[in-house]
Amino acid sequence: MRMKTEGEAMNNKCFKYLPDGSQSYLSLNDYIVSFDRDYNKSDLPSLRALDGIKGSDIYAYRHLADEVSSEFPAFHDVEDHNIASFLNEQLVESDENRKKAERILDRLSLGLACMIFSLKEGTEGRKKNELTEADWRFWKSCTHVFFVGRVAAGETGAFLEHKVMEYLKYLSEFQKTKWQFPTIRFCCNETVKTISLMGCAKAQGITGETVYVFDFGNTAIKRGRAIRKGEDYELAELSNRLHEDFSSMPDTIGTAECIHKVIVDTVCDTMKAFGEDSESCEVSICMANNLLDGKIADRGYYKSLRFLAEFYGEYLENELSEICERQVTVFITNDAQAVANLFGTYSPNAAVVTLGTRMGIAYP
Repeated sequence: MRMKTEGEAMNNKCFKYLPDGSQSYLSLNDYIVSFDRDYNKSDLPSLRALDGIKGSDIYAYRHLADEVSSEFPAFHDVEDHNIASFLNEQLVESDENRKKAERILDRLSLGLACMIFSLKEGTEGRKKNELTEADWRFWKSCTHVFFVGRVAAGETGAFLEHKVMEYLKYLSEFQKTKWQFPTIRFCCNETVKTISLMGCAKAQGITGETVYVFDFGNTAIKRGRAIRKGEDYELAELSNRLHEDFSSMPDTIGTAECIHKVIVDTVCDTMKAFGEDSESCEVSICMANNLLDGKIADRGYYKSLRFLAEFYGEYLENELSEICERQVTVFITNDAQAVANLFGTYSPNAAVVTLGTRMGIAYP
């Protein structure tokens, strides 16, 4: 992939790189949905509410939690507030509960379908969204979109997959398009609690039989150890850790030092928990922040880390090696990109969308 100049790489609009190395300006959370034909002529009245809204209004964990709480007051008493698990239970409960759960998922399905359709079609979307020509070319040729996260599991995921495809077909006929819409898949590895950790284990450059894996998210830190088993890995996870709301802290070097200490302490504690005593080890981290050519971007929960060093991964690597008194090799990537590592066989015409606190996107 061609290396970008510093000016190119740190362009505030550049969030990711597409499979061909081109810059992508697409943030699904900020993307504005738009249609080429008058939605008032559709026999789906709900389309009227979707034209012109942002992706963050279609899916965000807090919005979904509010909807579930409104329909199911009992959700307030669910200890871990696991929406996916709760909805999966409702889909096989009484007819009344199943219908309420389906109404929630149906609205989400239509919103996701409209967003993909708007990206794929592109005509009106170009007027409302400042994306690159490379972005629009990619979506014209995109053949697969994978949605990954807890919401993609079980009956909930199956329902969403079916309805999104159904709505894409409807929109294609309504807008009288001739192109083939992408295949939609909702994926969840039932044997792995945190799929991003498995993606961390498969980061490019990892060579060892054992790798310590971490997902520093918006609200919690997921952590574990992956051991190579043939061409795959066996993942053992430890309990999650909650952290302060980094986004509410000032964007200063003081905040950077605070976040850095959380990262260092978490890595060291995790290695101790597994009894790490080898002469060297590999640590693979993904975080809820964009990284451009190895540099922390100036947006996201972990953006302040950029104040510590131009290449934070090297900075962290040196400190961990000194503390642990052994060579520690660090790999850092975006959380959505870590998940995309698991879908490499579909490159270069696939997109991976993570459904977590908000939506993330990456390209295998």
